[in-house]
Amino acid sequence: MKRTLILAAILSVTALTCFYFLTPQNAQVIEVPPAAESRRDANFEKFIGQAERKGPVRLIIGLNSDFSPVGTLSRDESSKQGERIKTLQRSFLSRYFANRGEDGAILFDTIPFLVVTADAELLRQMVNDGQITSLEEDVAEPPSLAESTQVVRAPQAWAAGFTGNGWAVAVL
Repeated sequence: MKRTLILAAILSVTALTCFYFLTPQNAQVIEVPPAAESRRDANFEKFIGQAERKGPVRLIIGLNSDFSPVGTLSRDESSKQGERIKTLQRSFLSRYFANRGEDGAILFDTIPFLVVTADAELLRQMVNDGQITSLEEDVAEPPSLAESTQVVRAPQAWAAGFTGNGWAVAVL
C-alpha cells in the first residue's frame, strides 16, 4: 500500500512538474491565432461530416478565457479564475443545451474546457461562436511508453517493487 502511494505521488509530481514547466507562465487566451482558427474550422467541418454519417460526436471544447496555470496563482486568484471558467461553461451550455439537456456534459474546474456530445445540427450552430477556440474528439488513446518510462524513472521504481497496480493515471 505504501509503495503504491509513493508511486502515485511520484507520478503526480512528475505530471504537475511537466505541466508547470511546459506551460508558458501567465499565459492568456485573448485572440485565436489564425493557424488555430484554421484548425478549428477544419475540425468543425470534419466533425459535422462525421456526425452526419455516424451520429452525435463526443467533443472536448476549448473556450476563450483569460487563463493562467493554477500553480502560478494565489488561492484567491485561482478561486476567481475558477469562477470565471464556471460562468463561461454555464453560459456555453445555456446557449446550446437549454432545450436539449446537457447529455452528460463534463465541466473542468481549473481549465476553460468542457466535454459535450453534439449532433451535426448543433455543430452547425456552434461554427461561428467566437467563444469556441478549439474542439477535439473525446477518444481514449492507447498509452505510448517509448520515452516516458525513462523520463519518470519507471525502471528504478519497478526495480524497487512499485507496480502501480490498482491505480489509473491520465495525462491530458
